[in-house]
Amino acid sequence: SNSPRNPIMVRTITIRGFDASDESVDREKLLNRVCTADPVPLGTSGVSVHRGLLTVARRLFNDITEYVDRLAPGHRAVLNGHSIGGSLSVLVLMLLVEKRGVGYVQNKFLRVFTFGSPPISILTENIPRTNEGMDTGIEKKGTYPFSLDSLIDKRTGESGDNNRVVPVVEGGYECEVLGKLGLPADMVYGYVQPWDPIIRLFSSADALYPLVGDIGEDGKTLWSSGPQRALRPITRAIIESWDGWSRFRDNWGPTGMQSYVSTGIQHILLPEPIRYLTDRLVGANVAIPPVDTVVRISSAELLPGLEKTHPLDVFAISFVPIALRSFIHHFYPAYADAFAEYALGVDNKKAVQKKETRSSSSKGGQSSFGAELEDDDSWR
Repeated sequence: SNSPRNPIMVRTITIRGFDASDESVDREKLLNRVCTADPVPLGTSGVSVHRGLLTVARRLFNDITEYVDRLAPGHRAVLNGHSIGGSLSVLVLMLLVEKRGVGYVQNKFLRVFTFGSPPISILTENIPRTNEGMDTGIEKKGTYPFSLDSLIDKRTGESGDNNRVVPVVEGGYECEVLGKLGLPADMVYGYVQPWDPIIRLFSSADALYPLVGDIGEDGKTLWSSGPQRALRPITRAIIESWDGWSRFRDNWGPTGMQSYVSTGIQHILLPEPIRYLTDRLVGANVAIPPVDTVVRISSAELLPGLEKTHPLDVFAISFVPIALRSFIHHFYPAYADAFAEYALGVDNKKAVQKKETRSSSSKGGQSSFGAELEDDDSWR
C-alpha cells in the first residue's frame, strides 16, 4: 500500500561532510562555522541547536525544499550524511518542521540517516546555566541521570548468532528533542563507530575540546598542565603554520564546551568481542574491524554508554596509536565498507531463513531464527 512509511519510490538527498581537500569550498570559513557551537533557540520549539551549523543548514534549506516540493505523490525523501553532513541533515529536518510543519515532514520524508555525526541539539531547558570556558575543559565530566549496564553484556544475547541487531532497551526509544518537535524517535537513525571521537564533539563526553580548553597563555602551547604527550610537537607545528589558528581558537574556546545529545535512535557498529577486549586490554589496533553486531540504543544513552565501554579522553587521544585509531574510525570507509558487508551478511541469512521457513512450513514446523531476523529488519 502507498503510505508515508511504505512509499512507491524513495528519493535520496545526501549532504556530505567536511572535505579538507575540496578547494572549491572556503574550508576555513566552514571549519569556523563548525566550531562556533553555542546553542541558539529553534523558534519556539523548546529546542536549541548548534549556532554555526544552523547557519549552514539555512543556506541549504531552500535548495532542498525546492527539490522535495516537486516529489510526485507516493514518493518520499531520505536525508542522509556522514560526519557534519549528517548533523546538517538533522538540522534541515528541524527547519522543515519549523517552516512547513510536522505534517509536511511526515508526508514528504521517510527518514534521516546519519553516520559518525556530532550531536547538535539539546532541550533549551537542559542547557547548563554557566559556560565555564577554556580553563576547565579537562576537569569537566559528563553527568547523567541514569546508569547503564555494559554494552558488552547487552550485545551477547542468548542466541549466539552473529549479524544481529540487539536492542539495549526493550520497547520504545525516546528522543526528547524530536518529541518536542512532534516527531517520532525513529525519524532519525544514527550509526556510530564506538572509537570515533567526532560523535562525541560538543557533548559532555568530548575528548577533543580540552585540546583547546587547556591551551597556554601564548595561544599556541597546548596542554599547559598534565603530562607530556606524543602529539604535542606535531600539533604545535600545525598551529604555528596556520594563519587562521587564532580565529579558530577564539571561536572554539568560548563555545566548544557544550552538552548536546544525539538525535533519534542510535546504532553502534560493534566488532567481535575479542577485538573489543584487545583494544581495551592490550593496545590500540588502528585497522577497521568487520561489524559483528549492531546495537540499537536510545539517543540519551549513547554517549554515557560509550564512556563506560569505549572510554576516550584527552590524555588517551594525545598518543599517536589511539589518535590514529580514532580518526581512521571516523573516515567514511569505516561506515561504508564495514557496514555494507554486515548488511550483506544479514541479507544472505534472511535468504537462507526464508528457504528454511518454506521447508519447515511444508513439514508443519516453524523457524524461530526467522522470527528474530524479521524483528531485527527495522534497523535499516
